[in-house]
Amino acid sequence: YKTTMRLNRYPDYVDYKEFISSHLGLEPVEVLPTPGSDRGIQVLLQCLSKKYERVVIPSPAFLMYTRFSTLFFNRVEKTPAWLGRSWDTVFNLSGSKAVLLLGSPNNPTGEVVEESIVRRFLEEFGMVIVDEAYTEYYGKSFIQLLRDFSNLVLVRTFSKAYGLAGLRSGYIL
Repeated sequence: YKTTMRLNRYPDYVDYKEFISSHLGLEPVEVLPTPGSDRGIQVLLQCLSKKYERVVIPSPAFLMYTRFSTLFFNRVEKTPAWLGRSWDTVFNLSGSKAVLLLGSPNNPTGEVVEESIVRRFLEEFGMVIVDEAYTEYYGKSFIQLLRDFSNLVLVRTFSKAYGLAGLRSGYIL
């Protein structure tokens, strides 16, 4: 009850980051709270547009990936990769100046990317953003890859598995 009385207040980000990081086995500096995971993706793409030339989006995908990407990048390349297809079309668009943006589990198909494929993506793309909004349903995350790859960013939210969409609370790892 005491906590719910403060839900309409801005959080103490130091405590918030420490809480999230301690549950994930990370350091607080590795956590960036965002007003929902979609806004985290938006800000992330805006920042990355200063260094990278294009975004690659395996499709079908969450509509906001394309909407946000087109705000900041001149080149947004969507390629069919889900629904049991091969990842070859995605690898054909790789490059050090490209950002790969995908969900795992994917919205809307529910499919997941195997870790071996993500590792290859990390070797072939300049930056890889994995939206893990539904990771609690799958039970597997790519969080362990953060230590080995500086070009990996994970985006998460409390709105799906925790049913807290009204709080607009997400975070970037």
